[in-house]
Amino acid sequence: MRVDPLKRLIRYDHKKRTLALGQAGDGFKALRITEVTVNLASTLQYQTSMADVTVTGLAAGDVVLAVNGKSAALTDGAILFGRYKSANTMCLTFFNGTAGTYDPASQTFNVVWLDLT
Repeated sequence: MRVDPLKRLIRYDHKKRTLALGQAGDGFKALRITEVTVNLASTLQYQTSMADVTVTGLAAGDVVLAVNGKSAALTDGAILFGRYKSANTMCLTFFNGTAGTYDPASQTFNVVWLDLT
């Protein structure tokens, strides 16, 4: 019986919310998704603010791909991005590109990262 090569290379674990590609030792370990709740600081026009956020499993060498609002949308001109800071910690940077001070309410975000470790 022939096994589809894609079934051997793509593994999805619904409970862990991970997608793994390749065989052990190939490419990245998994594509991970987790939820975090953050209350971003009030930020002046055209300025940035940062917040350290716990992301369990994030390790040196991992790459944060996206941070997307889950519970509420940010206003137009507001931009979020994340980067690895230390073990289990992401630095979330918020840029306020609006016409005035912006103070978003506490909200939940999806964080997507490549687990390379």
